[in-house]
Amino acid sequence: MKLYRYAALLAAPVAFLLVNPLAAQNDPMIGGDFVEVSSVTIDDGHYSDYANFLADTWRKRQDFAKKQGWITGYCSSSDYLRQLAA
Repeated sequence: MKLYRYAALLAAPVAFLLVNPLAAQNDPMIGGDFVEVSSVTIDDGHYSDYANFLADTWRKRQDFAKKQGWITGYCSSSDYLRQLAA
């Protein structure tokens, strides 16, 4: 019984050493930036509340995240459409 236990203890690390490099070679993803897109629905009569939130709180949070290096940039859809039109 002890022999099987020792064999299992020796086989487990060897199995992990062989499997890990093989799994890494099959990764189809290429490193790089990604874009997160979200949408919201605004109740009637609350557009100005949402616009004020974007102009104040949301922008401050995004600026802070950019300074921390957590994100590389941000924009709202209206900013993006202006960039396309220019």
